Amino acid sequence: MRSILITFLLIWLLSLSSYATGAKPKIADSQVAHVFERIWLWEMYDFICDIETPVKQGKIFPHDKTYNNWKLNIGRKTKDKRLTYAEFQKRLQGGNPHDGALPTIDSPADGDPFKSAKQLLDLRWHSEFAPHEVDPSLPKPKEPDVEGLNTKNYLALVGKTEEEYSQFRMGLVNNPFGNVDDPARIQRIATTTKAIQTFRYQSRVRYVTNSVTSTDEGGLGLAKVKTDKHPTALTYNGTPLGPAIYEKTNYVETYKANCIGEDEKRPGPRLKALGVKRKSDFTQIMKDFGRDYDKHSSRSDKNHLLVLKRWTQQVALLFSANNASITSPEPAVPYNYDQQKQNTMHGGVLEGGEKRCDCDDIFCYLDADECIQYQAYQARLIAALRGENVPDEEHLDSQYYAPLCLIRGIRCHYEFAASSAVKDVCASRPALARARNARLIMSNVIPGPEDMDDTDRTRHPYCIWNPDIAAEDTYRQLAQRFPSMRYQVGRACAAAGYDDLYAELDLLPDVSIAEEARESETPGGQAIFKMIMAAPYRYAIMNDYDLSINLDSKNPGASAFLNGHTTVRWKLQHRNELQQKAYGFRILRARTWKWSIEEDDHIDEKESYWPEKYNILTPEEAQLLYTPLPQDLPTMKKDLLIQMAAYDGNVDRYARLASYWPMDEVERVCVIRGIYYNTLFARFWAEEIKKNTRRVQGLKNNGLSLIKEAISARRIMINDVEEFINGWPEDEPQPRVIWKPLKPCEHVLKLLAERVPSMKKTAALACIFCDYEDAYNEINCTPHPDLAMAAKESRNPFYIRDIEQRAAEQGIDLYESYVMPIWLDESLEILQSHSMYTNLTNGMGLHWSDEIMKKFSSIFGGDVPEDYPVQLYVWASPERLRLIEICETNCHCPAICYPDFEKNWEEYVERAKLRKERMRRQERRRKVLEAAALRRPGESEDAWWARQSVYFWKYNGRVRAGEPEWVEHAQKVREKYEAIVAREGGEVSEQEVSSPDSMIG
Repeated sequence: MRSILITFLLIWLLSLSSYATGAKPKIADSQVAHVFERIWLWEMYDFICDIETPVKQGKIFPHDKTYNNWKLNIGRKTKDKRLTYAEFQKRLQGGNPHDGALPTIDSPADGDPFKSAKQLLDLRWHSEFAPHEVDPSLPKPKEPDVEGLNTKNYLALVGKTEEEYSQFRMGLVNNPFGNVDDPARIQRIATTTKAIQTFRYQSRVRYVTNSVTSTDEGGLGLAKVKTDKHPTALTYNGTPLGPAIYEKTNYVETYKANCIGEDEKRPGPRLKALGVKRKSDFTQIMKDFGRDYDKHSSRSDKNHLLVLKRWTQQVALLFSANNASITSPEPAVPYNYDQQKQNTMHGGVLEGGEKRCDCDDIFCYLDADECIQYQAYQARLIAALRGENVPDEEHLDSQYYAPLCLIRGIRCHYEFAASSAVKDVCASRPALARARNARLIMSNVIPGPEDMDDTDRTRHPYCIWNPDIAAEDTYRQLAQRFPSMRYQVGRACAAAGYDDLYAELDLLPDVSIAEEARESETPGGQAIFKMIMAAPYRYAIMNDYDLSINLDSKNPGASAFLNGHTTVRWKLQHRNELQQKAYGFRILRARTWKWSIEEDDHIDEKESYWPEKYNILTPEEAQLLYTPLPQDLPTMKKDLLIQMAAYDGNVDRYARLASYWPMDEVERVCVIRGIYYNTLFARFWAEEIKKNTRRVQGLKNNGLSLIKEAISARRIMINDVEEFINGWPEDEPQPRVIWKPLKPCEHVLKLLAERVPSMKKTAALACIFCDYEDAYNEINCTPHPDLAMAAKESRNPFYIRDIEQRAAEQGIDLYESYVMPIWLDESLEILQSHSMYTNLTNGMGLHWSDEIMKKFSSIFGGDVPEDYPVQLYVWASPERLRLIEICETNCHCPAICYPDFEKNWEEYVERAKLRKERMRRQERRRKVLEAAALRRPGESEDAWWARQSVYFWKYNGRVRAGEPEWVEHAQKVREKYEAIVAREGGEVSEQEVSSPDSMIG
């Protein structure tokens, strides 16, 4: 209880600090929110002091003598040294509560929160305060990354607050703490929380409205904004505590006002720069404003919304629907715990409480009708995945996920595939028919001619070996009845190890069948692999990317080599979970199925992964990182090879190795790094974009924009003025970093500022970093905080003096509410450390940097992986790699478990075996206790708890060691359990009590 209260308070403080640094200054709604937050903090302080006493509590103004100014935290007017409400608020304001007169203000417990808020507003005690001064254990933020530290702390804790605070509330119900268990107090806390959330919402609405025309980072920079006026939601005695009116952006009218001649079909230049082509595009930008995935939003925008969501969540947890209205300070009604517990997770809340629905997702931003539509649609998708129901034909024709889920359900459930409902829906949909025919084949049923017309082969399935493998004779009959499917049968033989049948098929040697056979790890598969590799030539008959098969035996194409492009069977074990969160709801229009040989886009109800062994490179596979690639690639585990080829900008290796599936975030980051460092790699990608190759089409999210930005940056750094000599191409992204790893010439930067006025600041930044004083003076850019930050890093003091002097002359505040963007000082080398992982699995992979905040505005568009483990491992001797491989067979990370494993590795292996056995026993015990925790049908609560106690003491270390008093206690526990069961007319089996392991199989 105590730790949960403290944790919740810390979360609140961090939420406040995270928001405070991102808020716009001098916003009245924000000031009112600050006042209620001070009142909330007092309520938490008073609450904790009741539980722990003021001397022992250590989170809010602690009495710990190791902290500076600890004496200021001791109250002079109470016996228990607790600060009074007035002392607390003065201390919070930064003053000395023992020096001078205290203000005459009423505690919320003496009156109501609204009266207390009005008094603090009258005192002008509505500014932000420093959380690290309230809780000295918090690190003190330092310039320039104040927001970065606060947000980093917040993000580290926010994930676990939901469950912990819920336990805190339930703890009050079951274990009341005297005067702490006060319905009036709980009501005040809920009311204060709702007030904070309301003013945060109004503050955010103003913030978004201001950002529409703002040209600062995160602003949209539009010329006009149209708003609707709304009265404030909270008043005190009929008088608003803050502004009486707040203005909310009218998306439709704002879009129209920024169109040429207010013609909605002619978006203005700034709208086009945002990628807006129609009204719906602008509406979506506004709806996504501040969300984590939004490329237009700054870190401050996202923090602003993040804290509003935090308070919205607290409202959903605290404020019951039957509580008194908070539009006036009426006396609180008794707090109904039962009703509160029932309603804890009920009622979705749109940001700011503007819309509501009945789903369980408290972050759901859908209105009621949309949410009902979504929930029904989602239920149909799950039913399709489970093979229980066929989605509506309307959804199959117009939605993206409906046919994918149905395909997955058909492929996994024979009874479903054989049903008349599925057969009917497949009649006019070849993709569904292919899935049905595949399921029939894998269930040893040969489809009839009416199911698989052999003339156009549009109903012939490509993959007939996953999720199940048919009997060998089934595949033989299939090849005889449908000769055009001989290669699919051959691939199935490779996966299953049917080498005799493969030999009967008389197929051309195909590289995908060879790779499937090698990876099957079956004796028959190895025999098939040897047959194919013994042939003088091999061909790419089957193409997993476009699901095509070249049946022209006279013209099979050029000879091919094994290159790891096959989606072998073990790779299909990785499944992506169908997104079930309401806030991720998007109805996507029908698209062509792609990126999966099963045609289901790897969708499943739950996420799953392939076995861990496929993530580990052997020493032989690791050598491919620094040796010429053989003609036939001997492994399918080539992700790291692709990443390092991209990282180094190696065109030959990357072009050969890279697949045509959509690249993941790690590969994208490596590609961007390679472009920044290698002109030829940049040229390669420029050609890929020009041709719009499949590799380009597979780029996710803003990946294409980031790659274009990197290409342009590289061209500027090599002084290629053709990139911008005629102005910047419309709708193309402009680079942010053009001074590293190469420095462009002075005349190029001057020309850039002249021809592309929107990049004047970027050119000036480059001049500062490159120390081009003459070019900087000639560009004469308006002072900006980014320029000031760059100037502070420069060894030449001229720049900072000039910027600060001109800023003062022009009335520009360089540092107020400024947060330095990540890209301004981002390292392109990506090497963050020289430490080395001793685990081969970790060593042979790229690792995310510990700098969590890079994901917001990095030029890489995400977190930055580190390649140093790979760079170190390529120098490791074969003996060392073999040693690590042996040790890791027995333990995931030997250096942690046994630091001297390199010197005494034989002893280590023996120790590790004993450790594995101990872990096996512990896992067995965990399963037993989990089984005990499940209440059996008809079992009383007394018997349930007694049985859990029996299992617990059975595995107690002292009982197992035979210590008499502990054994005696365990025996009494057992006898108590037997007595309870006997009293209820049951009987305890001797096997269950003496060996509970047997009860879990």
